[in-house]
Amino acid sequence: MAVRLDHLSLAVSDLDAAITFFCEGLGFITHFIERGMTGQIASMLGLPEAGCDIAQLVCGGGDVRLELIAFRHEQVGRTLSHPMTPGMGHVAFRVDQFEATLARLYVLGAEQLGAITQFEAGKAVYLRTPFHAFLEVQEASRPESAAIAGGNA
Repeated sequence: MAVRLDHLSLAVSDLDAAITFFCEGLGFITHFIERGMTGQIASMLGLPEAGCDIAQLVCGGGDVRLELIAFRHEQVGRTLSHPMTPGMGHVAFRVDQFEATLARLYVLGAEQLGAITQFEAGKAVYLRTPFHAFLEVQEASRPESAAIAGGNA
């Protein structure tokens, strides 16, 4: 059976802010944007009145995309302060300029959740974005082969 990771998706409260954050803060490039999607997203969610604005971004020459979705539905709107609710999660990025990357993300509105924490593989920190998504930024301080063998949370 052939399986490959196609995309990661984050529900966001502000699509334009999210696109700016990832493009300016982490060097992503917009692959596509669709505003006002209704039929397809309503069908997939099983919620006839659902709609969304959606974008997919790419980074680093890889074929895995980061999908950002700003849903429009009566059930949307409850935001949580930490990525601990079942079904929630975070996306982790390994960066080679840890402090400089964090500085850019803070300027773009990211908030640090806890302390920058030292692991064997390097430093890592959780961030909450201005559009209510959660990220982990990891310091790229080890060879790529070691990074594949075992990572942070």
